[in-house]
Amino acid sequence: MTWYYLIGSQPTGPVEETEIDHLFNLGTITLGTRVWRQGLQTWKTLADAFNRPAVTCFKCKRLASPDLSVQYGSLSLCQDCKDIFFQQIREGLSPETTGIYGGFWIRAGAYLIDQIALFLVRLPFELALRAYVFWETFQLASGSTPRPFWQSQGILIAYGLYFVFVLLLSLSYYVFFVGRYGATPGKMALKLRIVRSDLSKVSYLRALGRYFAQGLSGMLLYIGYIMAGFDSEKRALHDYLCDTRVIKRQSTP
Repeated sequence: MTWYYLIGSQPTGPVEETEIDHLFNLGTITLGTRVWRQGLQTWKTLADAFNRPAVTCFKCKRLASPDLSVQYGSLSLCQDCKDIFFQQIREGLSPETTGIYGGFWIRAGAYLIDQIALFLVRLPFELALRAYVFWETFQLASGSTPRPFWQSQGILIAYGLYFVFVLLLSLSYYVFFVGRYGATPGKMALKLRIVRSDLSKVSYLRALGRYFAQGLSGMLLYIGYIMAGFDSEKRALHDYLCDTRVIKRQSTP
């Protein structure tokens, strides 16, 4: 089967299908090169004609192989453009990329999902604690009167253990998921991911620091969180402190 291909606007060929592969390997033609053979109604890109996977580079708009491209949120960058693009990121984000960041409201939704998940995990323990406090408070002493809870060493210990449990649960939940998967379940559900400013993976240690930094963001009426609604890169206070960004995941492989 013979093919023709376009160099600029000039048709070239005919060439055999094996020659097409050879020209592609040499770089003479690319995935975006228009090709045609008898039986096709229109010229098609090489990727479409030969069913080869391809993504569109965000900067140069050319088709590129997914294996030779990198992802920045929902954006694809070809091998030729990625170094220039990330240099721009290091020097200061280009305004054309602002749409890749997770904004205030979608991050608030992810936070709500995480809080619901944590609540469901700790609910049985909280019910058990309340049952124990009720029993301990109202069990009759020798004077047949309920004892104030602060006079019960058992209740104070139970509350202390529950507080430690809730703290460790929240910390483990956040650090494990962010360090392992780059996102909590809430962020996964809304297709968000936490990365460094250079797109590198967040380490477990940085995830731990970011967990405690969120406490600072929650002070003074959650001003640290509200900052994300006004920052060009949608950074909250803890993102500033830990050099992180929340970006949108690629919706398709």
